[in-house]
Amino acid sequence: MGIWDNSVTPAFNNYALLAGGKNTYVNVPTDGTVGVRVNNGSIVDFTITAATFSKIVTANAGIAVNGSYLYGPSSREWIRDDSTWLRLNQGQVFSEGIHTPGFMNIGNGLTVGGLYSKIGGAHIGYMGNLRPYRNGQYYTGYVFVPLSSATIAYLPNPLNGGATANINVTSYGIPAGAVTVVFLLAGVSGVVNSVCAVYKTTGGNGVWETTIVAQVANVVVRINGTCNVGSDNLITVYAYAANWSHVSLTFLGYYI
Repeated sequence: MGIWDNSVTPAFNNYALLAGGKNTYVNVPTDGTVGVRVNNGSIVDFTITAATFSKIVTANAGIAVNGSYLYGPSSREWIRDDSTWLRLNQGQVFSEGIHTPGFMNIGNGLTVGGLYSKIGGAHIGYMGNLRPYRNGQYYTGYVFVPLSSATIAYLPNPLNGGATANINVTSYGIPAGAVTVVFLLAGVSGVVNSVCAVYKTTGGNGVWETTIVAQVANVVVRINGTCNVGSDNLITVYAYAANWSHVSLTFLGYYI
């Protein structure tokens, strides 16, 4: 069955309404409106806006589909079906981003930042730092990663008074980019009240971060400590004033 528009030269492609079986085809001008009633229900108006978007059909005050794109009112893009990705707010026309007041579950991993490979499982991968919000501001936080097996750095024996020794932490199971290392510092000095210190090699301004003090001569001194690490991955051990022997750092983990 067909209804043709007699204002134009009759031709098959000039139909206004063409129906056959379960399929109905409507031919309307650009920016024309079509009212559709399904099973005698209320009429829903669809607007053809081909002048603005090709193959766009809008219904119910502004929902629009254009191929693999879904638009909302004012032709703002909501969803884009792009190859293997379902993209939300891809055009960033919603300047505040995406929000849901309800619960959200992500079952197969989440990455934040420019990470596009699947992490899998219930894991979270991110670039940058954790930023907990406390006291009206964002703080920078880090994640502690214990080493599966402790590694030990032995210093020159003895480490003479006034001498320093640099340690590249990446040689002891610490990845480049770690911000702080956690270790056990140990050593022996024959001079009471002598000090052995550890500090950040570059950018630390020589500030001692962990120290051991020989309160008794020729007795092993141990202490758990930390030290920040620069972009060069180096920390420095310093024998202050007196000689130290059997100095070692047992690395336990790191913050990243």
